Amino acid sequence: MVNATRAGQAMRDRVLQTWRELEGITAGGFTDEEYSQGMRILARIDANLMDASPADPDGSAGDPPALS
Repeated sequence: MVNATRAGQAMRDRVLQTWRELEGITAGGFTDEEYSQGMRILARIDANLMDASPADPDGSAGDPPALS
């Protein structure tokens, strides 16, 4: 079994606390529905980027939808 050292555990705790604070700042003012929708959109963007084939001449996964 592998365990973190005390220093490693302390660092982990600081990182988790910082992450919680960052989420609070970035999600501030959004309703639960807006936050969920934003996370779904970001997940789709991430999936598009991960699925983009390096063989594509321009590296894109297709044209993005037109912005209005």
